[in-house]
Amino acid sequence: MDSIFISFLQRLLLLTPVLLACVAGIIAALVFWQRHPRAAILTLISSVLLLVTTLASQFLVLYVVQARNSFGWNVQQSFWIISAITTIASVIQAIVYGLILASVFMNRKESSYN
Repeated sequence: MDSIFISFLQRLLLLTPVLLACVAGIIAALVFWQRHPRAAILTLISSVLLLVTTLASQFLVLYVVQARNSFGWNVQQSFWIISAITTIASVIQAIVYGLILASVFMNRKESSYN
């Protein structure tokens, strides 16, 4: 279990920019909550969802790699499980980007420039 923890920390180090962007999104949502509540809630949801998805998917992939022998999985079975994890993470990330886009364009006034 120690090696999975070390590997997980190494992956988190590589993902520092994404994790910092998630934290920045959470902070921005809380700061702008009073002025723009709808956009802030979407930003908060998307930032938390991206943070949790990133952490969980990284841990689960490492867990599958480490636990492969314990469960008697062959390489192909491990590949399919990891593929399922990354596919689910990708779908969640697509939803996150949709929420971010919705928060950016929510409650915009129509331009008077024509």
